[in-house]
Amino acid sequence: MKMTKLIYLFAVPLLVASCISEEAPITDASDHFFKVSTANPDIQQIVFLLKQKNDSVEFTSKFINAYGYPMWENARSFCENKRKVYAIPVKNLNSDKEIEAIWYFSIGRTRTHYHIYTRKMADVITRQIGNEVEQTWMFDYFTQYALHKKPVSGLTFINNKANINTRSWDWDSEENCELIYTAECGPYEYDTYYCWTEERLREDRDTDELIDGGGNGEGGDLDWGDGGSNNSSKKDTPRAKAIFRNSNMTEENWIIIENMLDKIVEDCMGEALYNELANLLNGKTLSIQFGASTTGSFGYQGESTGICLGRQMESNQLFHEMMHAYRAYQETTASYKESTLNGEIEAWYAQYLYTSNLPEYKDSKWEDRDNTDPRRRRIKSLTNYIDNKGNLLPGVNRTDLENKIKDDIVPTFHKYHYTADKYPFEYNRPGLENFKCINKLTINC
Repeated sequence: MKMTKLIYLFAVPLLVASCISEEAPITDASDHFFKVSTANPDIQQIVFLLKQKNDSVEFTSKFINAYGYPMWENARSFCENKRKVYAIPVKNLNSDKEIEAIWYFSIGRTRTHYHIYTRKMADVITRQIGNEVEQTWMFDYFTQYALHKKPVSGLTFINNKANINTRSWDWDSEENCELIYTAECGPYEYDTYYCWTEERLREDRDTDELIDGGGNGEGGDLDWGDGGSNNSSKKDTPRAKAIFRNSNMTEENWIIIENMLDKIVEDCMGEALYNELANLLNGKTLSIQFGASTTGSFGYQGESTGICLGRQMESNQLFHEMMHAYRAYQETTASYKESTLNGEIEAWYAQYLYTSNLPEYKDSKWEDRDNTDPRRRRIKSLTNYIDNKGNLLPGVNRTDLENKIKDDIVPTFHKYHYTADKYPFEYNRPGLENFKCINKLTINC
């Protein structure tokens, strides 16, 4: 693969990357840990609150031994879900190493949530979804701009708008470039171009086992500003807490999940999905968490069975993962694992039915991906064979549907990220059997 270039356009006046000067040795590791040279008020407030926390329960020595020292002056900020997020590179004690850990701080109105994300965690996700650059590029970015080293990966970064001609790319004709993230937060702007030489698809991908977003890193919350509460009353998020559990979930994230479920149950199939899942759980709960990736996953792992949602926090992704959870109750452990792609095809079709029924679907990013992603185009084409309840359309026979799935949909999924070794397809199942969950859930719709 030819060398890939990532281009990041930052117009962030307070966060321009600065050179790192060699500092005199500091005998107190804690002083070094909290030494801040940036004038950014958010960073100063974060450090102040962490220092208060450390005065109560010392954590810096454990953090330093595990990851190293935070490089506060090299912070980068962006917006996610209307919250400002800071990414802080962490310098390993081994000076020969690249950046191996990034500390994230998501600033809310009254509380700030923080967690560590390591290259090791990214490698786990990479093995699941097969896109290394998407999961690891920020480690390489900070290696170049915080440590002033060339990443071993060979990725290069440009953050000067004057050096970029967005109309005529000075690269190979085989290379494509795409704006993958644009957000505004007050006076700040963050634009990202991702360039690649092989096809890259914009979609939510599922992993075949639950990813532990927490890992072994330091995570928690900081009170931010006046007021704030650590209570997350059951009456405030009844739907979410009836079927999910996470003792470390912030109040804000519980509310996000509750809002997503409120939207899901407005859909007839979505309402049935929630109710049936609650009945099957019978008072038990699924684990739920938000991961560092954009992808979601359902983990079928006994006691740890649960859902991991990506950063975009969209109801259609939660709907998709809940379909997997519901299907797990319709299968044996063996049959579930032997027909992973069968389940994906049904979950994708159910997700399409849900999303395309939303009032905001027309001319949206979801409609765009359904018309451009090769897999989603195939899923959408199922509407020529079956209805929104999973029944054959008039004039279509079972063989037509089975051939469509076997000869078109399955090869497309296996070609794009859903490889046959990780996502086996059970060819002996009758065509309509692949949509039995949809059929059951829509019986009263």
